[in-house]
Amino acid sequence: MKNCLATVIAALFCFALPSFGQETDRKAEELIRQHDSLMIDRVFLQLPENVRIEQSEQIMNAFPRHVNANVRKARKTNGFGIRIYYNSGPAAREESAQVASRFHSAFPEIEVARIFNSPYFMVTVGKYSTRGEAEHALGELRPIFPRAFVVKK
Repeated sequence: MKNCLATVIAALFCFALPSFGQETDRKAEELIRQHDSLMIDRVFLQLPENVRIEQSEQIMNAFPRHVNANVRKARKTNGFGIRIYYNSGPAAREESAQVASRFHSAFPEIEVARIFNSPYFMVTVGKYSTRGEAEHALGELRPIFPRAFVVKK
């Protein structure tokens, strides 16, 4: 839903603000092409030609900053992992070490990371470039670690 809303907002700015400049228009058009073009067609092909959208210069300046910030965030993504342990109880340190050791014994070819982020001890395994790969691996681990879930790294 957030992606659709972002697409609609991006498209509104792209089509309604010719004063953005050609470079910004090209960036916005690239973003729009990456999203569901059918959604764009449904929204913008139905707008009457006499629709005029007015907004402050702050919004016009905020949109390119928002786009650029998200592009930088996308480059920083390190993929996905599977969190097999997450606890903050008094025995969490020892339990996390045991879970990590048990996993490493069962799956020596898969990376294991034991993390402490106060007050939580966590064990995250695997390094997957897409959520789909992580979800597939999660399906195989679920019988052994029923509370496991996919996380962004």
